[in-house]
Amino acid sequence: MHYKFNFSLSNTAAKVISTSLLKARRLQTLDLSCNPLSPSDALKILNTLRKPTVKLLNLHMQNIIVDLNFVQEKEEILQLPYRKNTKVSHGEVLHNYTLSLPDIRPLIMKRMDYLTQKGKKTKLDIALYFLQLRKSVDIVQPRDILRDLKLAGTPVDEDLVNQLTETFPGPVIDKGTKTVKLDGIIEMIRRLWPDKKLPPTPPPEQAPPEQAPTAVVKKGKKGQKKFK
Repeated sequence: MHYKFNFSLSNTAAKVISTSLLKARRLQTLDLSCNPLSPSDALKILNTLRKPTVKLLNLHMQNIIVDLNFVQEKEEILQLPYRKNTKVSHGEVLHNYTLSLPDIRPLIMKRMDYLTQKGKKTKLDIALYFLQLRKSVDIVQPRDILRDLKLAGTPVDEDLVNQLTETFPGPVIDKGTKTVKLDGIIEMIRRLWPDKKLPPTPPPEQAPPEQAPTAVVKKGKKGQKKFK
């Protein structure tokens, strides 16, 4: 039996075809060429050939774009002992390229370091600022960073702090308020400036030892000493 589809197929139709192939014991050729199937739909239909109960011998999908997963699956299926006489055709192969995006984390940290160091009168070591902040909290709100840098005399642009928030996101608190997770910033500081460390915390000052009260000696009559 030969069957050819020559109308538009939806995603639902592709699922129906995959299910129907399990029941169509007499169907030997299925021609889906030139139908608007997606690569994932084509792969779904191809996978039905893994089942020995599917008696299909020819699966035509000319002009249907497939991906590398489809090609690999096709090669494995045609190696099965019950698929020696099966033929599968398809259209262009869409290569699965993985695009590597630049890591903007060091760019943001270096930008903040530059802006807080360029002042002639006041400078702030942004690495030490975050290291000190992490000793007391693990997340911080963007507005607190803006406030601290402004009070230190090294204000930065709000957009830069917003970028910092998006790059090192912490949990959302207080009805949608965003936070910055400091652990990610500390990790980046250790990568960029491994020598930056907080000065050692001086030991607490010890109170001077209490001195025992000295005895007051008074001379009594006839040279006798009295202790008070």
